Amino acid sequence: MEAHRRRHSLLLYGNSTGLTGTGSVLIHQDLGQVPGGAEPGEEFGSAVAFADSDNDGHADTATDVEGENTGDGRISRLLGAATMPPASTGTAYLGCALRLGTTSYAGGVLAP
Repeated sequence: MEAHRRRHSLLLYGNSTGLTGTGSVLIHQDLGQVPGGAEPGEEFGSAVAFADSDNDGHADTATDVEGENTGDGRISRLLGAATMPPASTGTAYLGCALRLGTTSYAGGVLAP
């Protein structure tokens, strides 16, 4: 039996002088705003991309979940906000829903 390991991403803030650490947020699948839940075999956060996809002035995150649905993969999107994590629940995009196939490993590589 595979041991259950919770994967996560650490969001660090910074400014023109470097990282500050102030307001840092740990993002993981058991966080209420992240769609789905952590399961054995998933690799949440091995690829992360940031972009202001809704043009509100806050960076939105796209985080992969390799191994979701036994290889299908998933991309979890959280909209950025003045305070993180955001109050709203994110959106999940499964590889099969994106018509990438059932072993597409969606999200293995992300770029803004």
